[in-house]
Amino acid sequence: MESVFRTVLNMSLSGAAVILVILLARLALKKAPRKWSFALWLAAAFRLLCPFGVGSALSLFGAVAAAGAVAAAGTRTAAV
Repeated sequence: MESVFRTVLNMSLSGAAVILVILLARLALKKAPRKWSFALWLAAAFRLLCPFGVGSALSLFGAVAAAGAVAAAGTRTAAV
């Protein structure tokens, strides 16, 4: 059950990140045709609805997780 919760949480967080990027892109693309805005929102809907992801070595979430692991390891060694 915990793995299902983690999967849903991960999907929600990555979907929120995609939506944030879309909102920022829409600010830059105010003069763009409406079909570009529609295509951006389709990307967000796809991310929120599909229960799988594409792995990449260049992942923002992977970098955050790695930094958290390094920080956690540093606090464990400092506490010992």
